[in-house]
Amino acid sequence: MRESKELYTSREEVEQLLQKTLESSQKSKKKKPSVWRVIRRTFYVLLVAVLLFTLGNIWLTRLNGGTPNLFGYQIYVVESGSMDPTLPIGSTILVRALRNGATPKVGDVITYNHETAVVTHRVTEIVTGEDGVVRYQTKGDNPENSPDPWLVELDAIRGVMVWHFAW
Repeated sequence: MRESKELYTSREEVEQLLQKTLESSQKSKKKKPSVWRVIRRTFYVLLVAVLLFTLGNIWLTRLNGGTPNLFGYQIYVVESGSMDPTLPIGSTILVRALRNGATPKVGDVITYNHETAVVTHRVTEIVTGEDGVVRYQTKGDNPENSPDPWLVELDAIRGVMVWHFAW
């Protein structure tokens, strides 16, 4: 059987153990973070800031009734069969805003404002009016469609389709 003195540590031993523990924790706190860790944390902070800014921008644009624009690109969903079979109903399209001085060409699929609607049709002809203003004749790809009865002016064009995905 052991004596009771062997089972317990003295007050001095407890204080020494506590002092060693405090010293070792202070040594580990003094280590500098690695360069990669600093770079990684900075990258994550910047990524979160960009995502929050983008979400705020999208939210504010939608709140004001506009279409969100991210780096000059907008996303739309086709809601009618006027562009079928090229763009079936429910297709998602990515539209790039026209850059300075750029104009659509015959054959481009453009998205534009017409009265209260947003329309996506193909440019079939470029028409220069007597007033010198360039306008665009458009038509849906559906074989049953006839050319649109209106001409589209450049300032009504939201952009040119660059990508589409159909379910």
